[in-house]
Amino acid sequence: MNETLIRRHLSGVRAEILDIIHDRCAATRDELILSWSKQHPSVADARGKRAPRVIDQLLWQLQNLEWIARADDHFVLTRLGQQARDFARVHRGGPCHRRPIDCRL
Repeated sequence: MNETLIRRHLSGVRAEILDIIHDRCAATRDELILSWSKQHPSVADARGKRAPRVIDQLLWQLQNLEWIARADDHFVLTRLGQQARDFARVHRGGPCHRRPIDCRL
């Protein structure tokens, strides 16, 4: 995927989800909902029960972009997902600003 396509599809919230998955090396749907809600308490409170649906929609979009893959009940970054995350860190200055974590087993 080239930078033009990444730029077209990368939003702040998508980058945040990629960041959460990266930081955990893999994350379940429930872990993503909890982590995202903790990062955005005012939004999570305002949306209440909609947060799981929002995360489900984001996961569906990221899977269709082939930026994440499902491994059992966990989501992991793909090579394209890592490329998009790296792009966000370099070109947007965040939210992917933390140091890389080696997730290789």
